Amino acid sequence: MKRLFLTAVVMLSMTAAMAEGNNATAKAIGYSNVYRFNINARSLGRALGVDQEQYEKMLYVNEMFSHDMRQAGFARKAKRQAKVNEAVNRNLSSMKSFLDEQQFRKYRMLLNVTLLNRGLR
Repeated sequence: MKRLFLTAVVMLSMTAAMAEGNNATAKAIGYSNVYRFNINARSLGRALGVDQEQYEKMLYVNEMFSHDMRQAGFARKAKRQAKVNEAVNRNLSSMKSFLDEQQFRKYRMLLNVTLLNRGLR
C-alpha cells in the first residue's frame, strides 16, 4: 500500500513539474491564451444562418484560422501583429468566398468585436 501511494505521489509531482515547465516556456516567449481561437461553429452558423454546404466550409476555414492564430501567438513580439493581421485577412477572404453579403457583414462584425475584446485590434 505504501508503494502504491508513493508511486502516485511521484507521478503527480512529475506531472506538475512538466506542466510548470511548459507554462514557463510559453511565458518566456510571451504566448498568451488571447491567441487561442476555439470557435463554436454551431453557434456561429446559427447566427449567420448558413446552409449545410456553407457550414462545412466554415468549419474548415475556422480550423485554419485557429491554427494561424496559434502560430501568431508563438511568433516573435515584433512580428506578432503582422501575423495576426495576415491570419485575419486570410480568414476574411476565405469566408467572403462562400458567404453572401449580409452573412459576411455580420461575420466581419462578430470577428472585429472578438478581436477588440481580446485586445488584438
